[in-house]
Amino acid sequence: MSIAKPRTGKQLFASGAIVGGCTLLSKATGLFRDMLMAKVFGASAFVDAFFVALRIPNFFRRTLGEGVFSNAFIPVYAKTIATDQQSSNLLVSEVSVVLSCTLLSICTLFIVFAPIVITIFAPGFSDNVEQAEAATIMLRCTMPYLFFISLSAMLVGILNTHNRFVYGAIAPTLFNICIIGAILIGQYMQLISLHILYLSSIAVSLSGLLQWVMLRIAISKHGHPWIPTLNKSLRHAKEVIRLMLPSMVASSAFQINALVDTIIASMLVVGSITWLYYGDRLMEVPLGIFAIAIGSVLLPALARSYAVQDTNEFHKTIAWGVRLVLFVSLPSLVGLTILATPIIQTFFQYGAFTSLDVKLTAYSLIGYVVGLPALMLIKVYSSAWFALQDSKKPMMAGLLSLGMHLALSIGVLLTWVLLSGENKPQWLHVLLALATSASALVNCFLLRQWLLDNFKEYYKTHSDGWDIVPKLTIACIAMATILLIAKEYIVIADGTFLFRLIQLTTMITIGTVVFFVTITLVGINVRLLITEKQ
Repeated sequence: MSIAKPRTGKQLFASGAIVGGCTLLSKATGLFRDMLMAKVFGASAFVDAFFVALRIPNFFRRTLGEGVFSNAFIPVYAKTIATDQQSSNLLVSEVSVVLSCTLLSICTLFIVFAPIVITIFAPGFSDNVEQAEAATIMLRCTMPYLFFISLSAMLVGILNTHNRFVYGAIAPTLFNICIIGAILIGQYMQLISLHILYLSSIAVSLSGLLQWVMLRIAISKHGHPWIPTLNKSLRHAKEVIRLMLPSMVASSAFQINALVDTIIASMLVVGSITWLYYGDRLMEVPLGIFAIAIGSVLLPALARSYAVQDTNEFHKTIAWGVRLVLFVSLPSLVGLTILATPIIQTFFQYGAFTSLDVKLTAYSLIGYVVGLPALMLIKVYSSAWFALQDSKKPMMAGLLSLGMHLALSIGVLLTWVLLSGENKPQWLHVLLALATSASALVNCFLLRQWLLDNFKEYYKTHSDGWDIVPKLTIACIAMATILLIAKEYIVIADGTFLFRLIQLTTMITIGTVVFFVTITLVGINVRLLITEKQ
């Protein structure tokens, strides 16, 4: 099994489309899961507890698992597989053993000391004994998920390096299916809401096991044995760890921000965690489908270009990724901002989810999408730096943006503390979302600027992809104008889900048509944008 050759823009887009399509299925099942949870549970203290118990293993999954091994492991694996199959098997075995031992230790500690962990990550729960106890039980049920899903992330990285993108993109669907199944079973058994949430917590860990089994079967077909073999020197694993430590900081910046938001939101009014969660989930639809898809195909492609010292191909691939991300993220920013309330009304305003929940979730969604283009571009720029095996630049950018977010978040907390009276404002969680967006903008700016500085000679005569922005801005203004007009005439307040969905789809279709007509008029060739590295 040999490493794949450098790929054209058309081939990269085709791979990205496969990842995006599979991710769309995952996001669709995830949206149905969230709709079901909103209808059954609404925004309550126990739902806040569940999201905290889910956020903690997810935080470590995205730092120890997805973030680290998508950025530190893939470049080393790409270099190794290009020379020797046996060395690549040893690399996989060594990293598997080291990662398994690390994860097992973390999971055990968090399960044993779950009450203390909840106190640290959700200090606001200390005022509600029942909520704190529920969160503790849920955390103990969800922590095994971290073990299996982090091991799965490494397997996804291996498959992606060999252009096998389907397995990794489709695997998260199992997570949603397991939770949906748990809720439906709980309702069929007529369990109370709290017990259904306990059942859902167990389903989280079950989904991790199922994903690991599926991916392990897939990878065994590509030459890697089930039983690991270990070299006492751990030479291969040490090379990954060398890149992993700074990569951990770089990859976890956004996740730490989300965790800080959860900690502070636990001290605000009840429901703040839930409103932030649903706003974040909706923002992650374009982020997950497009940015993760592009990032999944970019990092292996850039790593291959760097391995063979093809500088021109390396930079053209970056510019291709930047243009594609801007083409998707800028209209997404406009559309999600204008249609925030109609979107949330369509998917969530049923059962226990009230009109107040809609308004406050819409505010958090708008706060998050301000930073959407930056979050998507970070995927491109961090992939470039990790392909260069320079994880210090992303680490520094992550630390600086993290410090900024922490300062802004503390400001929100101080505002809450200083405000007097029982009727404190319910919208302070929105400031946490805006702080996350501001930190993402700083992170993106630094990664791009350092890349331009590092390759000054090349970028004196070549574009880095931002030349598309003026024309996209014109198209976005035209789309925004039409959407604002359409929003005045199409009101999504009452009616069935199907009726609301038709109304929402109508507005999205109108905006999309106007956007594509305008970009054609201003001279953007979409086919060339997608298929050619210019």
